[in-house]
Amino acid sequence: KLLTNTFYFKTLDMYNKSLNKHAQVLVKKLLEASADDTEISVMEYVTLCSLDMICETIMGTEMNAQEGKSVQYVHSIKSACRSVIDRIFQFWLWNDFVFKISKCGQTFYSSIKVLHDFTDKVIENKKTLLKNENNSNITHDKNVGRMQKKSFLDLILNIMEDNPDQLTDKDIREEVDTFLFEGHDTTSISITMTLVLLGMHPDIQDRARDELRSIFEDSDRDVTMEDLNSMKYLEAIIKESLRLYPSVPGFTRELQTTLKLSKYFMNKLYKLYLHGSGKV
Repeated sequence: KLLTNTFYFKTLDMYNKSLNKHAQVLVKKLLEASADDTEISVMEYVTLCSLDMICETIMGTEMNAQEGKSVQYVHSIKSACRSVIDRIFQFWLWNDFVFKISKCGQTFYSSIKVLHDFTDKVIENKKTLLKNENNSNITHDKNVGRMQKKSFLDLILNIMEDNPDQLTDKDIREEVDTFLFEGHDTTSISITMTLVLLGMHPDIQDRARDELRSIFEDSDRDVTMEDLNSMKYLEAIIKESLRLYPSVPGFTRELQTTLKLSKYFMNKLYKLYLHGSGKV
């Protein structure tokens, strides 16, 4: 409830310039990679772009992952995610003790330490800077006469100053880590699947391109919130992509009664992992 104000439309609009900047880098990287018609993994590029966007908007820190910077941090995120997936599909790692002493577990905790140390350092630096600033959610740039953005972390720290008994440093780190990990992964998957579907359906791709041309014509200017609100067809494409291929393809359910599947019986309270595809 305390964080609700950080997601007001005007607050999110302040991040628009950062999102445009990183999107332009992504376009440049994709054009360079596809110059010789070599097959590439689009998701690798999209993931790094998503990470750059999330880090700057959430923590106010430029990772420059698309430019090959922050290698240790990027590697740690990949290692931690890989360890989680390995644990899910290897039942002997479900036991906490076994997982901790396994190579997979050691890799996971080592990666998590790198991520937590980085977040803690950013939080500490932000707290030091905010001591000398106004506690309002936005600041005014006297040179250009317009409002400057603040990161999600800045806004949380402002809330912490007003509610010192309700948010601890650990709470803040957990909030930042949650948005960072879940945000960049789910976003990159969604964008990648949308691009794949557009490639599979050139007629839909042409209609989406026509809509963008009607908005931008021959201009390469930054995208505004008004532009985004005008992209009705592209919005429908994204929603259909999310319906067909959600970022999380599976979900769990706990049985309330005994269930018979073919010749097998599953008892009450069994936990099932259901995949989004009927073929699985």
